Amino acid sequence: MNDWPHSPPHRLSEQGAYMVTCGTYEKAHFLNTSERLNMLRGLFFGCLEEAGWILHAWALLSNHYHFIASSPADPSSLRRALSKLHTLSARELNRQDDRPGRKVWFQYFDTHIDRLSVADAFDPQTPGSKPEESGVKPPHSK
Repeated sequence: MNDWPHSPPHRLSEQGAYMVTCGTYEKAHFLNTSERLNMLRGLFFGCLEEAGWILHAWALLSNHYHFIASSPADPSSLRRALSKLHTLSARELNRQDDRPGRKVWFQYFDTHIDRLSVADAFDPQTPGSKPEESGVKPPHSK
């Protein structure tokens, strides 16, 4: 499959967990008040829930957002969900600023992350194995 040279590829063919990032046009801070972020949050939750996506983590910021979610059986539903989110939020922001037709959102990037493997050298101790070192006494100890 050839990718378009001017936009990120969206390969939403495999059910699973995805990480998505999207920015505003020219990185403008359109979402610079709590009211605007609340508006986006309501639309964001509604559009993804309607499309059957299950959110695990998200960050909505003044000029971009990120989220991790599990797809429904048809992961291509993400396109419609984000299109609706971007259309409705841009329409509302442009209404508030009296700027009809202004471009608000740019491109989004999606990555299937089910097979994520991260090296982690952390070696946890068994809880309660060395209470004298931590100074924490297990419950019921005297």
